[in-house]
Amino acid sequence: MTLTRLDVKPNSLALLKVRDARISALRRPEVAKRLRLLVHGVSACLWCAEVRDRDEVRFHYRTSVVESLTGRPARFFGKDVQRWREIVHPDDRENWLQVWDRIRAGESSDFEYRIIWPDESIRWVRENVRVATRGDNRSLGLYGIVSDITVTKQLQERAVPINAAMHRLGHIV
Repeated sequence: MTLTRLDVKPNSLALLKVRDARISALRRPEVAKRLRLLVHGVSACLWCAEVRDRDEVRFHYRTSVVESLTGRPARFFGKDVQRWREIVHPDDRENWLQVWDRIRAGESSDFEYRIIWPDESIRWVRENVRVATRGDNRSLGLYGIVSDITVTKQLQERAVPINAAMHRLGHIV
């Protein structure tokens, strides 16, 4: 349990008791099992990491979906964000680096970029990162989800000429 403020008032103590009950519930095997099933049932890659002193990003957890998302085994990425940078498409890398600078500075973010698979095919992903300040004021907790949006992007690209043709037809009629 992280205690950021302790007021000796009945309401504050009740809040602490609720938090303790939630933490205790997560320790129960049946609750932990349901949570694992839920997390591993998501088709996107869920992850959590920590930023210490604004420099180093250390990943603590990634779901196994990272393999179907990137075409690489989970161990490829290790605990460092730089391995992920290696798979970001070169045309998107500068923007990706700028977004990660803002994340390390404590700003949550939602962004899209392309990644390159080992077979050199290109996939689009959307990454949503939420930042939480830790009680020690020296580290940030990062909680992210990365989804494959390739099909959506392909459909959007196909819609452009159709929309243009419909626009032209609208001027003719």
